[in-house]
Amino acid sequence: MMNFENLDYLRRGNERQIAAYHTLQRHQVFEKLSPYGPLLAGTLPIGIDIPGSDLDIICHARDRMAFAERLEEYFGGEKGFELRMLNIRGAESVTAAFQLEEFP
Repeated sequence: MMNFENLDYLRRGNERQIAAYHTLQRHQVFEKLSPYGPLLAGTLPIGIDIPGSDLDIICHARDRMAFAERLEEYFGGEKGFELRMLNIRGAESVTAAFQLEEFP
């Protein structure tokens, strides 16, 4: 069974999975988000992505303001950075979008 909590599986994956692994490592994304239990989700981890597919990272934050501040601190300077505070089905949520190398 694949352990999706450890990104090592990407190193043995297809070309885009390997590229994603190296991008995430170079930018230390999971290290920066470690207090929030980051998990790569979406199409890329299961190998059904298409060119241009984004990297979806989900996190758990008890304090969404602190989480938003951390996102701004670490990724606010990245191309296309956009931070949004939302209420999704009754859950107070934070989303951030930006570009890292070839990956939105």
